[in-house]
Amino acid sequence: MNAIMLLVLFLRISSNSYIECRSNRIRRIVGGIEADVAPYNVPVAYVNYAEKTATVYGQLENSTYYSFKGLRYGQSPTGVHRFQRPKKYILEGTYNATEYPPPCIQPEPGTGKVVGKEDCLFLNIFTPALPEGDKGLPVILWIHGGGFKYGSASQYGPKYLMKKDVVVVTIQYRLGTLGFLSAGSSDFPGNAGLFDIALATEC
Repeated sequence: MNAIMLLVLFLRISSNSYIECRSNRIRRIVGGIEADVAPYNVPVAYVNYAEKTATVYGQLENSTYYSFKGLRYGQSPTGVHRFQRPKKYILEGTYNATEYPPPCIQPEPGTGKVVGKEDCLFLNIFTPALPEGDKGLPVILWIHGGGFKYGSASQYGPKYLMKKDVVVVTIQYRLGTLGFLSAGSSDFPGNAGLFDIALATEC
């Protein structure tokens, strides 16, 4: 899997979509049709999928690698969707993907407090280079640990792996009771967190 395929996978880009970045005034376009000029040195992903379109703005980090943070892959697992299997979310509109998403709800060790939000089905993408032509990079998909009780997609930075010329994708999933409570019924089928992971990696 290369960098182009990664963005196809996680940004839901169809054959009519493309990615454009302007760096040193050089345009990089993969497939699709001509686009509006992107802001200087800002990576932009244009997404067309299931008759919906989106523009996703990333960020150049420390002048060494690019990031697309807080990309939603599942609908908000709240209300009637609480404890249920996740439903796919299709990007639409304009997104500022420059801030880490909130972690899923979890206890904060040693404090007795609870941190995070229920609405937490997001992933981050980091790449040392943007797609150009047929050139691609290996992809590492990172699923955080924590005993299904702690952790997030944003707890470790990617800067060391960026030196290895790989694309890094970090995902998060529901934890604790919200992710794994089961009563063997349709109201509480169980293992929602594992289905979150499956959805995040779905093509």
